[in-house]
Amino acid sequence: MLNFRPDLRVCVGFLIFFSIFSDLSAQTPPKKNPQKKTSAKKAVKPPPPIPVDGFWLVTKVTVGGKELTPVARWFKLTTGKQVSGNGWVQHSFGTYKFDPKKSEVTFITTNEPDDEFGAFKVERKGPLMTWSRTEEGEAVIVELKPITELPMSPSDVAKGLWILESAVERDVNITKQYDPDHKHFLFIRWDRQYVRQINAHERISGYWFFDAHRPEVTFISENREQEDEKWAVTIEGQKMTMKGSSENVQSMVLTYVRATDFPK
Repeated sequence: MLNFRPDLRVCVGFLIFFSIFSDLSAQTPPKKNPQKKTSAKKAVKPPPPIPVDGFWLVTKVTVGGKELTPVARWFKLTTGKQVSGNGWVQHSFGTYKFDPKKSEVTFITTNEPDDEFGAFKVERKGPLMTWSRTEEGEAVIVELKPITELPMSPSDVAKGLWILESAVERDVNITKQYDPDHKHFLFIRWDRQYVRQINAHERISGYWFFDAHRPEVTFISENREQEDEKWAVTIEGQKMTMKGSSENVQSMVLTYVRATDFPK
């Protein structure tokens, strides 16, 4: 006969075993999961800055001991690329290579003839920089300083409309004879053209350009109504003084005031 009733002794023994096992389990501390040690990442040092990188204004150029500093000449060099110009006009662009061992910079200009004179030796003194090399047997030294904005050249400042204030010839004021109708103006346009109204009945137009090394403007009349004229230009505030430097106007000094309206 099958007996489904459990034996009392077996049940008692099982209860005693279970009680001892539970006590041992409670006394055993839980195992801790080992944590993996994370190695600290080493900071990667950025490469040292290239000494020629930056925005630079040419402050002085000497060629064979003679100063030939261009007007408002600037360079912008950034990680192998270069652009340059004068005043507000950018006229050159390309690349450059800097040799840190020799401390030399070589310019490769995309839109100009190849530079046949080779690399410049670079020297830094604080914020200032000097380039030097030999060109046709003469020492060329270029001094530069850092800038943050494009420099203005005399040609940038001279653009606009100017009304004649006075005309002086050989130290004699001839304004009444030179401009009897008070109609004389000079309009220097951005596109390198100019319009000069001599009087109420005479107007001349043509082309203008400034010298690269000094504040001197040349006027070339379109149909050659006049001889080419060269004038030394000084601009202070709203006044522009033009002193004749070519032989045909050498005795003249014209003073203009900046204006926004043409004479009526």
